[in-house]
Amino acid sequence: MIDKLFQSSVLSDQIIFGTSRSGRDLGRSARLHTRWTISAVAIVSVVGDVDSTNAVDLAEYVLSDLALCRALILDMTRLEFLGAAGFSALKRIALNCQGAGIAWAVVPGDSTSRLLRICDPDAMLPAVGTVSAALATLVGPDPIYATGDRDGICDIDDLG
Repeated sequence: MIDKLFQSSVLSDQIIFGTSRSGRDLGRSARLHTRWTISAVAIVSVVGDVDSTNAVDLAEYVLSDLALCRALILDMTRLEFLGAAGFSALKRIALNCQGAGIAWAVVPGDSTSRLLRICDPDAMLPAVGTVSAALATLVGPDPIYATGDRDGICDIDDLG
């Protein structure tokens, strides 16, 4: 099902292929999966719950692909719960992307949107409504960078 959803949201000029890296379980509560576009955008999908027991693992999983990508998309639309430790993981990802000069975006679901409204009221993290919109923003002529500035190209990791 995630493949159909993902393929239908991809820009027409992007070709998507699976990564050789398999998905990863973060304990019993979350699962991560990475997909890559042909233009080296990593799309990481997160499914389940992220809390203090697995937030560090989430950040490490996402950050392990930074050297390989031009841009990153963190798809959290199927995340059921995101605790405060998960927000810390997002800030760590943002700082590392900024340091590496990698544009990125987070695609929040309901639980992530709630936490972002509380912990990021000034919208400093680059949140985008859909994976398609993130691809268009990151691969287009005016991509979003980790600081929220718009002037580069991004890659995405997909978890599923």
